[in-house]
Amino acid sequence: MGEPNLPTVDRPDVGTILVSEWIVRTPERQEAAADALHAGWAELATTPGFLSLSTFASLDGERLLNYAQWTDDEAHREFMRVDRPELVAKIDAAVPGIERPGVKRFRLHRSVDFGLDSAPGCVVVIQFETDGDEWAERLVDEVVARQDKQPFGASYAHFHISKDGDRMLNYVGFRDAEAHETAVNSPAMTKPGGIFEAIGAMSGVTGLGFKRYDLRRGLANPEVTTPAGRTGTR
Repeated sequence: MGEPNLPTVDRPDVGTILVSEWIVRTPERQEAAADALHAGWAELATTPGFLSLSTFASLDGERLLNYAQWTDDEAHREFMRVDRPELVAKIDAAVPGIERPGVKRFRLHRSVDFGLDSAPGCVVVIQFETDGDEWAERLVDEVVARQDKQPFGASYAHFHISKDGDRMLNYVGFRDAEAHETAVNSPAMTKPGGIFEAIGAMSGVTGLGFKRYDLRRGLANPEVTTPAGRTGTR
């Protein structure tokens, strides 16, 4: 099996994005759960409306993050009704005790391309609770306005807003985990008037923290050609 490809987050045919975390507790269970999930999905890859599924493992060995792209919510709900129960039963038989806090529906709100030539080796997912779409969009605007033009070791940032308006998720590609650590401690983040201070002053926003991930599995609908992404701009 070759190395999986990162998802084309900003592909234009995506109508809805499903993000779910699985708590599995150990690196060994990360691998087993990712294997079971993608073995099941290999039989479902041509499901109408399905575009891609990418499964990431947190670097602390605790969690998987599943990032799925679909053409629309209706197609995904039909999958949930018809195929998901049997799929989950098979996964749970192979890896008992997976904790699933739930799936969240997102739309891609904005993308920024930082122009780093090398492919990212670490994906960082940063999440915030927000009091509606207006606060979520204001949060994105603040972060983009205050961050460095070229954050150290960053390739791109994709800002997602949940369809119910209560979550903002930033999917950021970094060269590696060390580059992200450097970025977190950079003046753009920590200086007076920087990103941390600006976010802390937003009454409609609550930080939920970040996790660093490594892509472990990827699968796409073989009947759908993956279009090129739309290069993000400021």
